[in-house]
Amino acid sequence: MKIIYLDRDRPVAVEDEAYERILKIVEENKICKGCFHPYTAENPNIAQNLCVECLLKRQAHRQLRFVGETTTGRRGYKAYKLMSPEGYIYLSWPSSEDLLLSISETVQHWRFPLPEYYVNSQGEQEYLGQWHITIYGDFTRNAAIVIELTQPYGTHKSLAFLSYRDGECRLINRRTRQFRRWFAEARKRAEATRNAYGFYSINGYTTSYLYSSDLYPLVADIASEEHGEQLAVSQNAD
Repeated sequence: MKIIYLDRDRPVAVEDEAYERILKIVEENKICKGCFHPYTAENPNIAQNLCVECLLKRQAHRQLRFVGETTTGRRGYKAYKLMSPEGYIYLSWPSSEDLLLSISETVQHWRFPLPEYYVNSQGEQEYLGQWHITIYGDFTRNAAIVIELTQPYGTHKSLAFLSYRDGECRLINRRTRQFRRWFAEARKRAEATRNAYGFYSINGYTTSYLYSSDLYPLVADIASEEHGEQLAVSQNAD
């Protein structure tokens, strides 16, 4: 026996065989509640009772464009990707009218590896899949960005990684020579923006004090510049 609902508030008990027949009829006759048209391969059902075109109209203030189908979660649930003018990825599901801004999908869409685990000071492997993600740097253009992962519970520990497009992802260790040099250059560039009132201007925002996270966009720029130079030298050598 199965319970189905007619017009939301009319529960009806039906036999399992009848339920399967009803499901088939529903699947074969679904329409968008916005335009009343059947779904097509070019205009699929990407949100609850909404096609691509109607969802984009409802979200016109975000100026999104449809990207395509994807899977989410470890079980591979079907979802759909939409992109903002800034390059951020939003996700939609046929079972929901809501959109979700997904930083992890944004990172992966632009082909930057995202760390899943790291080995802590006790030599134990920690899973990072549930940590909060912040990205620094121009992920639409840069060869490298900084990804900061923050523990959403306990001590709220943060880890920063340098991620290369189509390449590796490295834990940032400021004790190493390369990262010391990059952070020194980033601070130098930040200091050059300081105005008469003591405010720094970095990538469109201002601050009166320089934290490590303020330098991350500049570190990403520097790493990208050096990566481009190394690539040019390699190509010329060939």
